[in-house]
Amino acid sequence: MKLKIFLKNLYSIYLTIYLLWWVSVFIIISDEGFHPAQDIPWFVLFTAILFIFWVLKYKFSKDKKIFFHEKISSNNLKFHTLAILLLSVWMIISS
Repeated sequence: MKLKIFLKNLYSIYLTIYLLWWVSVFIIISDEGFHPAQDIPWFVLFTAILFIFWVLKYKFSKDKKIFFHEKISSNNLKFHTLAILLLSVWMIISS
């Protein structure tokens, strides 16, 4: 039971980081342009890690939800959403 909760929370945390990474990608591409040889490997790596976490979450808990996880507490969901919004705004303003 603890492994299921751990994997669900790990997936939610990584998804939050992954979404923030996409914000940084758009900022970098808007400043420096898109360089396939440089940018595509990072996309493949970070997306593969997210997919692996999702598969582990699904395998151990049968949770098919892509955004965060089933039965996420409202406080946990609010925290992730607030972190994504605040950090995204901060990244955009400071770029």
